[in-house]
Amino acid sequence: MQLTYNQFRKVVDKSSDKLFEKFTEIFAESENAALMALYDDKMILLDEDTNNLYICDYDYSDGVLSFSNFEPLELVENDSSYLEEKVNDLFDIVNDPPVTVDELLEGFKLRFINDARMEFNEAIYNKNKKIYENPLIKVKHSLREVRDANYGMIKELLRKPFMKKLQAKLTLEQENEVVRSLNKVDFSNKKGYKVDTNVYTYLQPDISKLDDEIKKKMKQLAGKLAKLWKTDSFRAKFEKFIQDINQSESYEEALDVAQLFFENNKELFLVEPSRLDEIILKTALMTSSSKDANLIVEIFRSLLKHPEVKTIKEEYFDSLGVSPEDIARLMFEQEDAETEEPAKEEPSAKADTAADDLETEELNDIIAVFKSIRKQLEDDSDEAIYIDSIIDDLENAKAKGIEDEKMRSIINWLASAKEEEAPEEEEEE
Repeated sequence: MQLTYNQFRKVVDKSSDKLFEKFTEIFAESENAALMALYDDKMILLDEDTNNLYICDYDYSDGVLSFSNFEPLELVENDSSYLEEKVNDLFDIVNDPPVTVDELLEGFKLRFINDARMEFNEAIYNKNKKIYENPLIKVKHSLREVRDANYGMIKELLRKPFMKKLQAKLTLEQENEVVRSLNKVDFSNKKGYKVDTNVYTYLQPDISKLDDEIKKKMKQLAGKLAKLWKTDSFRAKFEKFIQDINQSESYEEALDVAQLFFENNKELFLVEPSRLDEIILKTALMTSSSKDANLIVEIFRSLLKHPEVKTIKEEYFDSLGVSPEDIARLMFEQEDAETEEPAKEEPSAKADTAADDLETEELNDIIAVFKSIRKQLEDDSDEAIYIDSIIDDLENAKAKGIEDEKMRSIINWLASAKEEEAPEEEEEE
């Protein structure tokens, strides 16, 4: 497919701001793709490895983004149609409204400035901005650098027969599966991708039945939520929210910011009000908003009473299949949840997964690679915590099993390792 630079700019300008922002964050997680533009049922992606553009179909419904059918997109020199149109309008005495100087300048730019560097740079900038704003994405990108530095060790692991067999089995079982995070986009993959856009939701409890087991889980959940203020991820989202509120130029804009925050942090509705005050106060004290901490608590109390925020809360409770009264009762039972030891979960029947075929020694080979990477990270860093969670999942795989989607994510992450380019040798004089 071909587009002139002129046509390409028009496509970029028409991108839906709301969806564009949401999808930019999804592609920010990928290693090699950046979102350029959206229009109708198509999106344009930049392959950062090759600087090639691709146009593909996309569908967004029920929080799942699907995209497929990649077609290379070639940009060609502009024609003069837009400029000619504006020049003709300029000399058309009955034309209404009259042509502006800005429109004429735009026509000259589109005709004589024949590259899209500005759009390319903006796509990269948008991606880097999302990486910087989201601690989890930032961790994944920094870990990829460490992974690539261990390319030789990883490739040696992937060459082993059991790894090839595991990759093949995971690929066969992949069809129609919705992944929780986007790793590397294969632009030759005609099957496409399905990505859960709610991947950054902190907690999504299943409390559809009110029984003793659910009550126990609610207590554990309350304990986790009470410690939200200690997490870098929540602190970063909280600080950005406060900054956006302060920069809002109108009440309506500030309310939009608040609605987006609660949409992305719905688990806060499950916290008993006085406990929520404590979480907000502690989080504010841990960020640059510390001097306004008490005021921020009051703002949160007011926001929770606003009809728009109440609607988000009610829809969330409806999605859990539990009435507000039942939720209120469960909130009442959150007392002392933070200080209680979390109850040990009873082992459940292990589902059949692709990893079941692995011998303990083979699992240990995979674990050894991650332990080697772990040694290269600073203790207590976010990167180290993330790798520790992968090691725990792998070490528990034989006893408790490991979901195919999680195993696929781990293997794909290893398989995406790139060999670092050797520095060019200087020519001898």
